[in-house]
Amino acid sequence: MTRTKIIQIAKQELGTKESPANSNKTKYGKWYGLDGNAWCAMFVSWVFDQAGIRLTVGQTKKGYHHCQSAHNIWKTKQRLTKNPQ
Repeated sequence: MTRTKIIQIAKQELGTKESPANSNKTKYGKWYGLDGNAWCAMFVSWVFDQAGIRLTVGQTKKGYHHCQSAHNIWKTKQRLTKNPQ
């Protein structure tokens, strides 16, 4: 996994806006198949996918679509940290 590639892909998305505004409609939601829903976790899953990295521990084959679910999965696996890198 290359952190640099992941950060580079995420940075390229700066300025992305929901269309229409306040609709939660984005290319990340479309890609995940849940357009119109909160998209923060779908964005992360999309970035990893674009980097060629499949999030194998997720809600679906595409990764996560809900932040709390991701938190719960990693908490169950005792993989949460207070010191992310």
